[in-house]
Amino acid sequence: AYEELTGDLRSHMIGKTAHELFPPERADIIVKSDLETLQGDGIVSTPEHYINTADKGLRLIKASKIAIRDDSGDAQYLLTVLDDITERRRSEQHISYLAHNDSLTGLPNRTSFLKHLFDTLDDAAKNGNRFAIMCLDLDRFKEANDTYGHLVGDGLLREAARRLQAAAEGAFLARIGGDEFIIVLSCDEPEVTAGLIGERMIEAFKDNFEVDGHQIQVGLSVGVAVYPADGTDATALIANADAALYQAKSEVRGSVRFFEEKLGSRLRERRELQTDLRSAPDRGDLLLHYQPQKTIAFGKVVGFEALARWHCPKRGWVSPETFIPIAEQSTQIIALGEWILREACKEAASWPNPLRVAVNISPVQFHHGDLAKLVHSILLETGL
Repeated sequence: AYEELTGDLRSHMIGKTAHELFPPERADIIVKSDLETLQGDGIVSTPEHYINTADKGLRLIKASKIAIRDDSGDAQYLLTVLDDITERRRSEQHISYLAHNDSLTGLPNRTSFLKHLFDTLDDAAKNGNRFAIMCLDLDRFKEANDTYGHLVGDGLLREAARRLQAAAEGAFLARIGGDEFIIVLSCDEPEVTAGLIGERMIEAFKDNFEVDGHQIQVGLSVGVAVYPADGTDATALIANADAALYQAKSEVRGSVRFFEEKLGSRLRERRELQTDLRSAPDRGDLLLHYQPQKTIAFGKVVGFEALARWHCPKRGWVSPETFIPIAEQSTQIIALGEWILREACKEAASWPNPLRVAVNISPVQFHHGDLAKLVHSILLETGL
């Protein structure tokens, strides 16, 4: 087994001392551990060390030694077991890497980001430093992923990470999930530097991405929060940077937006609306109003258009201009659209005259599930 591991031959080794066979440093380790084993009663382990082998290159080994003694306690033999732990250490290092790095892009993951953020917060609190959190989100990534498939989407994320890393110029950059990235920027003037880095990153996204022969255009939006002005703990800083990002995506995509106090209240209101909207159909707060459709020539009613209206117990009537975009951005529109379609068809099926009903469909609904199959099943279910 030793010959197989090292490439050394027994005919070359038997009868020679360690210093005749090995480099001085390794020979010294062997002799020292031999003497320690002979003088003691237990197993002696040597430190992990590399040996050079003929065919397998450098191998990491660990040696365990024990003295074999006779009845009077005198050492008759010295038994050494070498353990080649190269692959084990590689596996452990790989597992450790995966625990702290994103497997797709190689960037630090959410776990690493949170540790780095907490360390930065501790340092800032002790030394009075300031720093910035930058939330980054790719514009139009979802459309590209849905159009070209997940393999192309993965390639797009890898290339996006590469461009972001180049533009970040050494700042801590992590991928925290999907097409979301985050930067912790420690410097003397975080507002100025965050603005410059943000603009540089947006500029890096101006050129198309080429992935598997496809020319894909995606942009970048950036939200920034600064410690301690915009928050003194991790939760507040992340939430406020996210609020600034949401504002950037809502107003001018492909821009850098810094947190303002009013953004936080807007984000909270949006999240509350989103939560309340989710249960609106079950509570009976969501209603359909039917707007007549008439012919121009004679004014004859030929059908109705179903229009969703939300009467919230807390807020009163909420405009569709407010709640429909929220439903689309959170994909609640899928369940909401199905409910509207079913209710409208059920209502139309009860009309005595053969009138048509029109139901508006969100573009988001075309990307999820089989819309034609859904319409067909609801028609059968309602008898329309």
